[in-house]
Amino acid sequence: MAVALLVASSSACELMKPAQPKASCSSDEQCESNGRGDRFCIQGLCVQCLTSESCGGDDLCIEGKCYTPCKTAKECPSGQACSDGLCLKP
Repeated sequence: MAVALLVASSSACELMKPAQPKASCSSDEQCESNGRGDRFCIQGLCVQCLTSESCGGDDLCIEGKCYTPCKTAKECPSGQACSDGLCLKP
């Protein structure tokens, strides 16, 4: 099992790294007004989503952030690439 974790692709590692530190909060309202697309305050940190349903469409909620699933880069928003089935910023 430990070997599988060590062999994880770099894009999977990038997914686990937050693009920017999560904003601190004490209420959902603080998150909604922070201009970062966050909607929920969980354990003192702002996140975009709680479940995939809160992302909307076919997007997936992974560690509090919404990701668009993909098979090719053409399915991703501009400036993103399809990596390991998710649209990610390169």
